[in-house]
Amino acid sequence: MKKLLHAFLISATLFISCSLSAQTGYNMVNGGTISGACGGIFYDSGGPSGNYLNNQNLTETFCAPAGQYITFTFTSFTTENTYEHLNIYNGSSTGSPLIGSYTGSGSPGTVTSTLGGCITFSFTSDGSVTYAGWAANISCSSTPPPPVPNTCATANPFCTASGVTYPATTGATAPVGPNYGCLGSEPNPAFFYLEIATPGTINIDISQTSASGSGQDVDFICWGPFSSPAAGCASGLTGSAVDCSYSTSASETCTIASAAVGDFYILMVTNYANAPGTISATTGAGSTGSTNCAILCNMTGLTGVPSACAPATNTYSVTGQITLSYPPTSGTLTVTSSCGGSTTIPLPWTSPITYTLPGLTPTGGACTITATFSADPTCSLTIPYNSPVPCTSCTATATNTGPYCAGATIQLNATGGGTYSWAGPGGFTSNLQNPTLPAATTAMSGTYTVTVTSGATTCTAATTVTVNPSPITTVNSPTICAGGTATLTGAGATSYSWSTGDVTNPITVTPATTT
Repeated sequence: MKKLLHAFLISATLFISCSLSAQTGYNMVNGGTISGACGGIFYDSGGPSGNYLNNQNLTETFCAPAGQYITFTFTSFTTENTYEHLNIYNGSSTGSPLIGSYTGSGSPGTVTSTLGGCITFSFTSDGSVTYAGWAANISCSSTPPPPVPNTCATANPFCTASGVTYPATTGATAPVGPNYGCLGSEPNPAFFYLEIATPGTINIDISQTSASGSGQDVDFICWGPFSSPAAGCASGLTGSAVDCSYSTSASETCTIASAAVGDFYILMVTNYANAPGTISATTGAGSTGSTNCAILCNMTGLTGVPSACAPATNTYSVTGQITLSYPPTSGTLTVTSSCGGSTTIPLPWTSPITYTLPGLTPTGGACTITATFSADPTCSLTIPYNSPVPCTSCTATATNTGPYCAGATIQLNATGGGTYSWAGPGGFTSNLQNPTLPAATTAMSGTYTVTVTSGATTCTAATTVTVNPSPITTVNSPTICAGGTATLTGAGATSYSWSTGDVTNPITVTPATTT
């Protein structure tokens, strides 16, 4: 019996994760548990170049290091339809919740552990035809999968080619306002947005399995087209739906007919049963158009390891790797240190991307590394690191004892250690730490610079020398009668000191005799 009509925009959270380019390949075997395979590639039993074998019944578990989550991003997948399938379980055994059962060309896309950091695979083949199987990049992260976005504003990007698998939420309700069309209720919504890359019909297969592995009711509604995800949310989603289903089925197909390049659509998926389960969405049979996977650009790993300080240059470098999925197809990738230095990496980009920032000045303080795409600034990641302390240092000072009158001796003084090299007006040079210049003239006025060398490091300091010309002074010599008073006036200077002890100008004297 059909459920009551309920209206809600289902927004499923896409777990998109970047995987490392594998250095190690893991062919599927039976009964094993592999720990810490982060950075490898998981293949079917035939490996990277062969088909899997007939009559196989294999089970294998992969676990992340303690406290981390493991992600498998399938880059290829093909098995014989119906008769051969790969089951994926969210946990350490086939008794764990079933993420999904995949066959034919229905790729699992990206799957991430959410229960205990392990994922278990079970593969069955028959005795006739064999195919190329699969390859999946393995990555690990201490960051848990993001929560299911339960509003239009928090919708995750979705690409039908890669698909998405995520744990269904429980105990949540949809926001008030949108036109939920055929949906009689909207429990536990999850929102996505997608962009059309090539025109045609887009079919999206949506399914849900319960924690026990049985089918579980799933519903959906889809709105569009919009010029952007923001425009769709700004509309309030009050318009008619492109497609909607409130069936009791555990498998649904959302159809977008006559999709045009550049149009955006918003999809909401709900968990009607309000019970734990796993929801998957991927491209469906009969699709003639495609969606843009570039909107999935996502950095899931960024490292930055500083080198030791190099004494010869008093510099250090930072090297690291960037792991990502679905990078932009244009622009540049820039890696920048907050403590100075950056590098620009052009196309093409293949994960993991290695970078180096050379010639950084050590500070001994906290710094950050940021990686950003020019064509998609939201696709970025920042991590902290600590700069090494300087490995050589010098602090130079320069002073003099002036100002001086012409004819005096100039005294220059420097500190800083190591060797010294002075330079000044008139071609003056000296390798003494504290040189002197006798018989100063006004031409010796100016800036004197000392260069201090300590090991491979140099630093400089400067001091300004002032040599004043000797003043030409005069004073009057009046004639008076004995007992009379005379005024003495000096000229040619700005301050005066008389033999009488007076420091004013002029002064009055009353000598008893010629003085």
